[in-house]
Amino acid sequence: MNIDWGRFIDVMIIGEWLVFLQALFSFWDGFFSATQMSRKGHHGYSFLQHGGMWCDVIIITPLVAYLVGKYQFAYLSPLSITIAIVALVVWTALAVFVFTPAGKIMPEAHTHDGYVTEAGWILVVYATLASWVIVMWYVSGLETPPISENDVAIVSFVLIPWAILSVIKISPIWKLNYCSTTQTAVKIIGIAVLAWWRLW
Repeated sequence: MNIDWGRFIDVMIIGEWLVFLQALFSFWDGFFSATQMSRKGHHGYSFLQHGGMWCDVIIITPLVAYLVGKYQFAYLSPLSITIAIVALVVWTALAVFVFTPAGKIMPEAHTHDGYVTEAGWILVVYATLASWVIVMWYVSGLETPPISENDVAIVSFVLIPWAILSVIKISPIWKLNYCSTTQTAVKIIGIAVLAWWRLW
């Protein structure tokens, strides 16, 4: 397994730095921990209770670093740029039209009081970059060396826990609902479709 450890480390630093910035802005906003939120009179879910954040730290950042370290992508190709733009549009739309209304009902670190917080916009940047690399990897012809079937299976398998755990809030008041179930199902179906596309 040939990995450019320089690229791997660079991506790890950038990814974890973006998560750290979310933590920092959440702290300044009073939404870092349940204790801080209680002290400031906020209700909802804190940054530390966000299952997706822990997935980003433990699963997504190392996975993206592995892909960038092992493969060279045609970052400036028309298809690659299109993927990046679509990822940005999708994550921005989700933040504004899905997560913001949800944040009015149950505030959290990334969206509350009817707007996307600074931590939320940093998450949009993080999610856009991670999605860009992962989708590029699944789309044939944008990487060298050629992707093995084993790598497709391993990466897809690693993404399944992310699809499930990323919707969870580590809180006794959180309950699995229709929205969370739908998000999880859509993610798993998306992973399966991309894996099928890659292996076909």
